[in-house]
Amino acid sequence: MINKSCRLTASVLLSLLIMIPSCKKQDDVKAMDISEGIIKTKRLILDKLAEEGFPADRAVFSAFWDFDGTIIRGDCTEGLIENGRQVYAGLAETAIRAGFSTEFPREGYPSYEKKYREIMAENGKAAAYSFVPSAFAGAGRDELLGLSEKYFESDLKKYFFSASVRIIRRLLENGIAVRVISASPEFFVAASDATLGLDRSFINGMRPVTVNGRIAPGVEKPVPYAGGKTDIIKKIDVSVRATGVRHFILAGFGNSYESDGPFLSWIVSQKLPAGTPAAVMINGGEPPPGYRGGFIRLELAE
Repeated sequence: MINKSCRLTASVLLSLLIMIPSCKKQDDVKAMDISEGIIKTKRLILDKLAEEGFPADRAVFSAFWDFDGTIIRGDCTEGLIENGRQVYAGLAETAIRAGFSTEFPREGYPSYEKKYREIMAENGKAAAYSFVPSAFAGAGRDELLGLSEKYFESDLKKYFFSASVRIIRRLLENGIAVRVISASPEFFVAASDATLGLDRSFINGMRPVTVNGRIAPGVEKPVPYAGGKTDIIKKIDVSVRATGVRHFILAGFGNSYESDGPFLSWIVSQKLPAGTPAAVMINGGEPPPGYRGGFIRLELAE
C-alpha cells in the first residue's frame, strides 16, 4: 500500500511534469506572437509604401539581436556555469587549450581568466570584453573562425534558446534581415552563422585589429557594448540606406538592461511609416528605473 507521504510526493512530481511543458508552451506562444507582430508591422509598412508608389523591392527590413544570453544560454566566449558546475566551456577556453594564444599557452586558461576578471573589476565590462581578442594576438583569424564553427556545430548549438531560434527563422522566412551585435569576439560569434542560418556579414562582434589575416592587439571602435551597440546600428543603418533603399528597423532583442537597454530604447523610439517597432528583453528580470514599460519581456528556460 502506498502511504500518504508517497502519494503526496507523486502528486507534486506530476504537477511539476505538467507545469514544465505548460511553461514551455507559454514561452513558444508568446515568442510566436512577437514574431507575428513584427511581420505584421512589415506588411503595414509595405501597404503604406504601395500607397506612396514606392517599390517594395527597394525596402529593406531588419531586426537587431544581441547574442549571448539572448540567442544562446550563457555566453559563447565565457561558457556557462550553473550551480557551480560547468555546463559548457566557452570559446576563449577552447581556443586557449587548442594552442591559439601565445600569451596564455595551452594550460594558461586560469591565468587568462584571472587577468580578464581583474580588468573587469578595475576598468569595467567594456574594457574586459575588449581585452579578449588581444589574448589571441598572432593567431590566424580564419583558423579561429574554423575552430569556432566546429564548436558551434558539435556543442554550442544545443544551448540555443529554441524560442529565439524560432523567432529568427520566422523573421527570415518573411524577408526580415536578422543582424547580430555582440560583445563577443567577431571570430567567435560570427561562426554561428551556419547553425543559425544567418548571413555571416550580418553578425557583428568585437572586431580585432588584423594584420595580414592575423590578430593584432587592439579592437576597432565603437566597442559593441551598451551605447556602442547603438552607434554600430546607426552606422549599419547609414550604410544600408547608402545603397539607395529605404531601411526600416522593426525590432531589437537583448537580455541585459545595462548592455542592451540603450540600443533597444533607440530602436523602440524610431517612428515608422506604419506600426511600431518592438523591443524585446529576454530573461532580463525586473526593469530598472527608466526602462519600466518600454520593452516586451520574454522569459525563456531553454
